[in-house]
Amino acid sequence: MECIFLHGFFPFCIWLVLILPPSQFWHLQESYEIVFGNMIRTYIASAITFVISFMISSYVFQKIKVKKRGFLFQRIFRSLFISEMIAVGLFCFIAFYGVWPMIDMLHFLVFSFCTKVLYEIIMYPIVTKRVILWFKRAEQSDMLDSQTNFSPFRWEIDYSEENNLFKA
Repeated sequence: MECIFLHGFFPFCIWLVLILPPSQFWHLQESYEIVFGNMIRTYIASAITFVISFMISSYVFQKIKVKKRGFLFQRIFRSLFISEMIAVGLFCFIAFYGVWPMIDMLHFLVFSFCTKVLYEIIMYPIVTKRVILWFKRAEQSDMLDSQTNFSPFRWEIDYSEENNLFKA
């Protein structure tokens, strides 16, 4: 919740600094406004896409887990593929629509999406899988979220030991 708040609070702080009168000795206000004024739209786009893509990724990840009961790479890759497709597309549209030509947005979208997916494919065996397995062993927990309500407005999660798939 704090992350969502801070994603919204930071653009507000930038906006506030932009509308306040600059110090008398500051002679670069116009440049400051150009750089930081354009960042507000980018940060707002980032906050919106973070929330939406995180919820979609979590939902897809857990639904595949319930259906397949395993196959970590498949879950990670499918949830990443779907959520990043939505995240990058939504981010580009909010942050750059009307600012960049559509062809530049498309190039950015394809490059960003491919970079993120390729990065995860490379990092999965090196870092991701090891970290996940370490946490599962340390917590002795691998919960199956078959009864979880994925509403963004529900704050409590009920787990029972019968949903724990962890095997020592």
